[in-house]
Amino acid sequence: METNQIKIKQIMPIPQGFNVLVPPGRGPSKKGTEMENMAEYGWIYVLAVMEDSKYGDHLTMYELDNTGDGAPVNDAYMLPKKYCPKCFREMKTHCEGDRPSEFWHTCSCATEQKSDKT
Repeated sequence: METNQIKIKQIMPIPQGFNVLVPPGRGPSKKGTEMENMAEYGWIYVLAVMEDSKYGDHLTMYELDNTGDGAPVNDAYMLPKKYCPKCFREMKTHCEGDRPSEFWHTCSCATEQKSDKT
């Protein structure tokens, strides 16, 4: 039986203007509809070009710890930051369930905005 060989060819930072967010229930708070920015809890995310003997080269999000160990991420979303049109603060992203198809954003000034389809 042949084993699937995977190695990282290149890593790149998450582009400026984006957050890596996990759905409600996956982060430390585990409640509500607000998605959590795991960088606030010390998680490090990068984009990695993976060389895979089974599937070829592909781009994936990769999670690193402070020792340099890591793993591909399957339960997080890289979403653009949204800013409030009224007060210009960064808005919080929300969704329903752990595999969301729609997102919405709220601000502490009570502004709510539905997101474009992702």
